[in-house]
Formats: sequence, structure tokens, C-alpha cells
Amino acid sequence: MLAPTVVEVTPRLDLISLDRITSTSKTQVSFLSTPHPVPKPEAATDNHFDTPEICPILNRLKADEIMNIVERYGSHERTTADGEWLGRSSFMPRVQTHIAANRAIPMVLPAFPMKSNNRMDKVLGSLPDLGDELGLARLVNLCQDIKAVYPPGAVVVIVTDGICYNDLTGISDEEVWEYGNRLRKIALEKGYACIQFHRIMNMLGLYTGAHISKSDYVKLCGISRTELYRRCGRPGFDVDKFLKSDEDYLRTYNGYDKFMKVDLKFSPVTKDCAGPKQYKKRIKIIAKAMIVRGVVGYFESYIEQV
Repeated sequence: MLAPTVVEVTPRLDLISLDRITSTSKTQVSFLSTPHPVPKPEAATDNHFDTPEICPILNRLKADEIMNIVERYGSHERTTADGEWLGRSSFMPRVQTHIAANRAIPMVLPAFPMKSNNRMDKVLGSLPDLGDELGLARLVNLCQDIKAVYPPGAVVVIVTDGICYNDLTGISDEEVWEYGNRLRKIALEKGYACIQFHRIMNMLGLYTGAHISKSDYVKLCGISRTELYRRCGRPGFDVDKFLKSDEDYLRTYNGYDKFMKVDLKFSPVTKDCAGPKQYKKRIKIIAKAMIVRGVVGYFESYIEQV
């Protein structure tokens, strides 16, 4: 899973709070098997606290402390020449802005898209399982650790990005909705008030409600993919040329290529492959399509607006 990205939250989009939900490669985050005990939901995690303004020096010290916590929750493949986490210099100014305003630190995480469609030797079904529950618990632990040193705390905004890729991997829009709906119920049942969810169609302004029926969701999936590309796509983008020039994206592509060789073993998108050679070629084509869509083409550009 990708590590949380700290971003500015703008008023252009309303975050979907768990309180409103009814029962209806890069850095990787590792998940622990024993989550901290989670308290009952708080009234809100992003309240402004009536405390004195923090001086610039104390602001930076507090931001450093928060970034140390975030860094501990990741497995970082690359550092600066001084051995510093690469994300620190990028995230520090944003964290300091929120500290100066005495508000919760928002972290956006594109994650929890759907389950693998390899139901033979990878997952048991299409709904969230214990792995997903531990993933959510790990994110709650992160927020709690930040709150322990910074009372306004932090909130993780999970952008469920399944519809960006599911048509490439042979998973239906209906399954993506069922997975996301159940994931939200789990977070609500466990009282994870510091976790919020956001859908692609909400980001695009195609749907404004906190809840969406399966039928409405399915109707908007194709429209959402088309609209994402229209707004943020790169016509004529040469993915092969780009991968040769960018080490980070090449690493992401290699990760896609590796895990999808297992994920798509029983997928309808590979069932017509005549043999291993054709299967590997098909996987590489799909991996490049995912790069164009999710990393380079449009999703990465749009996620920063949340």
C-alpha cells in the first residue's frame, strides 16, 4: 500500500465523513498484526482548538515531531544524500501550515481499491477481509500517535480508486461498490472517526451525496473514467519513453507487472492467452495502462485537489 500523502484540503470538495455513512511504488506502509485499542468515535477530528498561536520555531519543532511519526510508519527505499526521508522536505511546509492554523493534519491515501480477482490462491472472496481490517487499524494507530503529540490530531482521507483500474483487471463495477461499501461499514462499526472516505465521482462533482446506491454507482463508473481522462489525461503520452527516464515510475510499473502475474491468473482479461509467453505480454500491457491511468495520466494530478 502507498504511504499517506499530506496535502492541503481545499473547500472545493466536501470530505465524506464516517459520521454521515449509514449501514447501507514509492513508499509502502507495513501493517502490524496487533492494532492499538481504538476509543469510541469523537465528535470530530478536525476541530479548531482555542489555543495560543504557535511561534514559528515551535511550529517547526512540532512539524518535525509529526513527520518523524509518519516516517516510522513507512518503509522508505530512497533517501537524500544526508540519509533523510525524501518526503520530509515536501510535506513539512504543508504540515506547518495546518499547525499554524491549529487544525488536524489531513493525509490523503489512494488505497483500498478492491480485492484481487484471484479467488483460487490469493483471496477468499470479493469483500474486505482481515488484511483490510488490519490496514485500517494501522492507519488509526498513525492518527492516534500524531494526536498524542499534537492535540488537534490527524485524519486519513482514503480515496477508493478501484474504478480507475477495475475494467483493466476484469473486476466488475458492482464488485468495486460492494467492497467499498463493506469497508465503510467496518470503519463505522469499529469507531474509526479519524478515517474518512472519498469516491472518484465525488471528486469530479458528478455525485454530491455521502451515500450512493449500487445502481447509481455503476451508472457513474464509466462516466467517471471518461471524465478523469478528459480533465487530466495526456493525449499522445509515450509510456515506454517515460518509463526509461523515470526511476520511480519504472519501479511502480515493475511492481504492477509482478503482482498482476498472480492477480490475473484466473481473470477474464487473460483467459484467451495461448501460453505463458502471451500471458506475460498481456500483463505488461495492462501494467503500462495502469501507469498511464493512475500514476502519470490523470489520477495522481486530480488526487491533490481533495
